[in-house]
Amino acid sequence: MTASELTARSPLRAFDRPAGSAASGARMALVAARAGTGKTALLVQVALDAMLRGIPVLHVSVGETLPHVKRWYQGVYKDLTAGLTRDAAREAWERAEPLRLLMAFRQGAFTVERLVERLRQLDADGVFAPRVLVADGFRLGPDLREDAEQLGRFAAEQGLELWLAGRTPQETDDLDAVVAPLGALFESIIALEPQADAVALRVIQGPPGEKPALRLDPGTMLVTRA
Repeated sequence: MTASELTARSPLRAFDRPAGSAASGARMALVAARAGTGKTALLVQVALDAMLRGIPVLHVSVGETLPHVKRWYQGVYKDLTAGLTRDAAREAWERAEPLRLLMAFRQGAFTVERLVERLRQLDADGVFAPRVLVADGFRLGPDLREDAEQLGRFAAEQGLELWLAGRTPQETDDLDAVVAPLGALFESIIALEPQADAVALRVIQGPPGEKPALRLDPGTMLVTRA
């Protein structure tokens, strides 16, 4: 198997817009979950999928250190490319890794304005211009709306694909109720729901078309078809 075959067969293709869809340009997806149910694992897979397809990615982490995020990439990439030869996996990573930029913000230090300012400067300097942005470490609820609106405006301006992950304030919170006020801001909303043997990916809203049942494998935390 090659890296191209790996991405072509990826279950993440279920989140691609349907062929011939009238939708174009920027898109926003929200991953909603309780703490510790796989948000980071999913975002890292989204990022790696884009990188392996030659698409530059910015990964923004709020509340985690860069070494912690890098360890996630190392672990997920090792499992993701288990079907490749060691040389093929290494060569694919050498092509993909320069397409990734990581940014980490301390809890309470992140603002959309600060992020956008950095990105504009990187673009102006010809250093980095992402096409996919994954952002982790947010809390679902009313406070997220302003950040999501600002990120949405920037994504629309730049034509970005944005994946934002948020956790519920309380373990008992109903995911559907918590994300309902944010529905108009996102094209897709995916809930991560622990089950007896895996974590299910339930599409609360998304582009039209039938979606296969997906889950996070409990051993690798990779997205698989249920």
